[in-house]
Amino acid sequence: MEIDRRKNFRFSKWAPASGTHDSGNTASEGTETPILGISSSELHNEFFSAVLKSHAKHKQCGILLQLLQQKYRSP
Repeated sequence: MEIDRRKNFRFSKWAPASGTHDSGNTASEGTETPILGISSSELHNEFFSAVLKSHAKHKQCGILLQLLQQKYRSP
């Protein structure tokens, strides 16, 4: 995809219109098009779950690093 840098990194083309799919058909309200047999809400849930787990691990590593720095800091 091309990015128009003059428009704050918004996609300048190939962005589907709101409420449409690649075929150009308007989506019915309240319906989801499954991707590989998984609904978009399930994909979002899995994605954000993974992000939160990654963030928690990163935070734990940061805390451990701080504790190690305090313990081994030269007086």
